[in-house]
Amino acid sequence: MRLFRRAEVWIPTRFGWLLVLGLPTLTAALVLVGVYSALTVNAPVGSGYLVVEGWMSRTQLKAAAAIYREGAYGAVLVTGGPIPEETFLKQLYPDKVSRSEIGVEQFTEMGISPVVAVSRPEVGKDRTYSSALGLRKWLLNVGDPNPSVDIVSSGPHSRRSWMLFEAALKDVATVGVIALEPIGYDPQRWWTTSTGVRSLISELIAYGYAKFLFYPNPEVDIEKLFPKEN
Repeated sequence: MRLFRRAEVWIPTRFGWLLVLGLPTLTAALVLVGVYSALTVNAPVGSGYLVVEGWMSRTQLKAAAAIYREGAYGAVLVTGGPIPEETFLKQLYPDKVSRSEIGVEQFTEMGISPVVAVSRPEVGKDRTYSSALGLRKWLLNVGDPNPSVDIVSSGPHSRRSWMLFEAALKDVATVGVIALEPIGYDPQRWWTTSTGVRSLISELIAYGYAKFLFYPNPEVDIEKLFPKEN
């Protein structure tokens, strides 16, 4: 009874080892370089309404103000949800109810006019989509026969915002998007900071959910979000 036997074993050559070890490294490098570009998109319409997501920083709002001044937009619309009680933001703006109202005040201080707050109710999930539904409601109430909007968002959030606003504004408006440079990390070297890693990974997961697991129905969803007004 033998416990061992001779067998022929194939092992990589030097070139083979180079491929075995190099391909995963190359793939990882391509992902690191490409994921930010994949999630960040600029495809503006260039006219109509400039729609700014109200959760962005003041620095980004200043950049949006510059875009408005240089563009051919009729007004700035600021989206956003309620300000949570007992927060620093609420202490700074005790007379404001929503982030969209804070955005309006900041744009007004910058000399931007006209600027309108387009608020949404508090929601536990799908906040971007809910903000887009608030914009749908506003546009329908205004009665513009052929509106167009450019959504101003932050870096890698822009592709998801564009997709969700397009879904919410289906058959209502033409939707473009403008991506601003994110705050807190270098977008070309996002993997070198914890802020960049958290932002890109969370945004990649959120985009995957919105793309493959989210099934919007704007006509039904808007009734649920604004039950008393529809």
